[in-house]
Amino acid sequence: MVSIVMCAYNVQSFIREALDSVLEQNYKSWELVIGIEAGCTDNTALVIDEYIAYHGIEDKCYVWTAPGETPYGYGYMLHNTIIAGSGELVAIVDADDALCGKNTLERMVVAHEQHPEASLIYSDYHECGPEMERHSGKRYKLVKNSIIPSGSTFLGKFSGDEYQGTPYRISHLKVFKRSAYDASEGIDIALRKAVDAELILLLEEQGSLVHIDGCMYLHRNHGDSITQRFKIQGDEYRTWVMEQKKGMYERARLRRAKNLRSPTLR
Repeated sequence: MVSIVMCAYNVQSFIREALDSVLEQNYKSWELVIGIEAGCTDNTALVIDEYIAYHGIEDKCYVWTAPGETPYGYGYMLHNTIIAGSGELVAIVDADDALCGKNTLERMVVAHEQHPEASLIYSDYHECGPEMERHSGKRYKLVKNSIIPSGSTFLGKFSGDEYQGTPYRISHLKVFKRSAYDASEGIDIALRKAVDAELILLLEEQGSLVHIDGCMYLHRNHGDSITQRFKIQGDEYRTWVMEQKKGMYERARLRRAKNLRSPTLR
């Protein structure tokens, strides 16, 4: 079973394509877990409910809504959506993106069977514009993710207490073993930015990170994405978020200094 997790916030214009790409998969042993962020101002929830009812997939879907009116942020939403599922594998599909091709889930399942030591398996992806045009045959920019060499880690380097960054890119599509996530301390639910990076760091501490060559994901760039919304926030908010991000990398360094059980980190 694969738990496909989506976090949704004001994505009524995009989420049908994300859901279509799931229904098109040849591999059918999946469940869909959707977390709807608090404070949505469009019809995201209605679109999701109507889609599920129209396709008769109520028994394969679980939808939950964060309480209140103020958005909690991606860390809170992703962690709680992950733990709401039950599949042995977890695939993250953003509600404004889509899977690429009909055999993506099948390839990921086979890869995990072939790599029992892997906590996370990831692919390459295409960068798309606001109009994704999945079936138009249009060629998009292919983004190649990194293969981390033996002896290196995704964490990157520090200079004293200052984090210097990582030379490695790991992005869409990410599929991980639930057992590896459960063995970690879990995503910081207060984290607003670099949530994907924290997830990768947590999983790297539980097993190996394995790259699959080839595009399996379509990533949509548009004006209301998390990245774009961050850019228009005030200086105080951006400073707070960047301090959160710095603390996330420092926690990873401290964890690894105390515990080197992962084969990747030995």
